Amino acid sequence: MNVIVDPRSVREVLPGRMRPLRRFWCYLGAVGLPTLLVGLYLTFIATPQYQTEFRYSVYNAAATKDNSESALTASLSGNPSVHGDYVINDYIRSRGILADLRKQINLPQMFKGSGFDPVFHYWWDDGTIERLARFWNGWVLDASFDNTQLLGTVSVRAFSPQDSLRIANLMIELSERVVNDLGARSRADAVRVAERLLQEAATRKQRAREALSKFREAKHTYSPSRPADSSEALAATLRQNMATLNAQLASLERSLSPTAPAVISIRSQVEASQRELDRISNVLGSAGLTEAGQNRSLPTELGQYEALQQEANFAATAHEAAFRHLEGVRYDASVQHLYIQMHEKPALAQSAIYPRPIRWTLMTFITLTVLWLIGTLLYYSIREHGG
Repeated sequence: MNVIVDPRSVREVLPGRMRPLRRFWCYLGAVGLPTLLVGLYLTFIATPQYQTEFRYSVYNAAATKDNSESALTASLSGNPSVHGDYVINDYIRSRGILADLRKQINLPQMFKGSGFDPVFHYWWDDGTIERLARFWNGWVLDASFDNTQLLGTVSVRAFSPQDSLRIANLMIELSERVVNDLGARSRADAVRVAERLLQEAATRKQRAREALSKFREAKHTYSPSRPADSSEALAATLRQNMATLNAQLASLERSLSPTAPAVISIRSQVEASQRELDRISNVLGSAGLTEAGQNRSLPTELGQYEALQQEANFAATAHEAAFRHLEGVRYDASVQHLYIQMHEKPALAQSAIYPRPIRWTLMTFITLTVLWLIGTLLYYSIREHGG
């Protein structure tokens, strides 16, 4: 004989104290047991993690900016120290620092740890760089950067205090190398350009000297200014003598006949002085004068000489300036301008900071309890509306 039992009648027959007992076992299975497992795992299985922290900022030795200058203004003005801060912050988070670290230490083996810890350990002996980067950014690295104070904070976790300290020191060393390489290309280009300018200045100086030497050899004089000065002095003397002779000639012509020997002698001296003065005037003028079969004009020669001498002097000054510029650029290229200023140096951890069994177990308990209460409310709400 088939008997049909109504569920409502069963619930009415069950004692009222059985329902809270059933909810208790549900709560114990949904919240108590997972919380117990998490607590046991964090207390007895999870590997202790030690943290090393350091704070840094990039210092520019050549910067002259005011202390009140904001980070945005400094960034827009092209302050290299500000750009260095952002570069280091990005480098610490990138795969590049992992590749550089792996060249010096075995990160996969270091993160694999000892014992069995399926949550915090790195499972692969030598995984891909992408997998290592996910583990690095998720479990090892904690980096932040304050844009207002231009101060970076980096925390590194490892399964031993020695490993975390070693990683932190290597990160600082690699970051300094990156900072030093920021302006290496520009400094190398500056040295190359300065060397080219010095070579051009040396060539110009040599050409100017050769042109001046050829001019002196062609004109058979060291400096045309000296003959010009002597010719001017001689012309002045001749004019003075001619004035004296003309006065004597006029006096003799009033008392003697034109054919008198004294008159003829004075007139001959005047004519000879006039011819010499004309010759000197031709030399000093631009008409030219034949000397040793060559036309020579001192003003033209003096202009050419002054132009060549000016070019030689300017070339020598330019060569000296280019040499000094090259020395300054070489010194600037050999000096380190950007430094990583450590505001808090890495130190050996004294005690493990992770995991935190009490805190994380309590958080697990609270989270599961809230989820269980929400699920219970949804269950009874759906049941009442469905019934």
